[in-house]
Amino acid sequence: IDQVIDKFVKQAEEEELEKEMRQEGVKALKIAAYKMAYRKKYYDMANDKIVIFPSVTKLLAGIEIYEEAEKYYYEDGDDYPLKYIAALRGIALVSGGAPDEEDEKMESMGTDIEANDEVFATGDSFEP
Repeated sequence: IDQVIDKFVKQAEEEELEKEMRQEGVKALKIAAYKMAYRKKYYDMANDKIVIFPSVTKLLAGIEIYEEAEKYYYEDGDDYPLKYIAALRGIALVSGGAPDEEDEKMESMGTDIEANDEVFATGDSFEP
């Protein structure tokens, strides 16, 4: 999760933002991602595999992760910067994070993952 967030932050800083993101913003985003990413599983019958979702890219393309990150950004009442949201969402959407029909199907049929879930013991891979 850290590697994906760091990749998107670096790309946003280089391509969209005029300066580096504040470390408090990156930290808040990582906390939110750890709470929200890869929390459900779905059995893909067509490919005979278990898909773990949502990916960090899918989360960054949405809005919920930024709402969660705002809870950890400085103090209560401090908004997560819109320029960070716009930059990160734009890059995530271009990188394949846009919602599609498969996402809706996985969400409706997916189940929550427990910390001791068998899927982690079987070596099944995370959603790309």
